[in-house]
Parts: sequence; structure tokens; C-alpha cells
Amino acid sequence: MIDKLEFLIALARERNFSRAAESCGVTQPTLSAGIKQLEDTLGRCSSIAARVFTD
Repeated sequence: MIDKLEFLIALARERNFSRAAESCGVTQPTLSAGIKQLEDTLGRCSSIAARVFTD
């Protein structure tokens, strides 16, 4: 789960999936899947990623 939290932090910092993936050293689909798994684990109805871009 730590890696997925790192993905979320990178996404919040970069505010762009491609740049966040690059900064984490993974592909964009890997980052997206990690964010999705984090959302599923936390049981969030609303998208964590969407909140990153609106806050």
C-alpha cells in the first residue's frame, strides 16, 4: 500500500498522471491502476484522483 500512497503524493504534486508516473518510475497505466486500487482499498465512493485536481 505504501507504493500506492507514493503514487497519490506524486499525483498531487505533479497534478498530471503522466508526469506523476514518470517521477515514480512507472508507466502511466501502472500509476492509474495503483490509484484505483487505493480508492478501492479506502472504500471511497468519490474519486481520489478527481479531488487532487479540484483542491
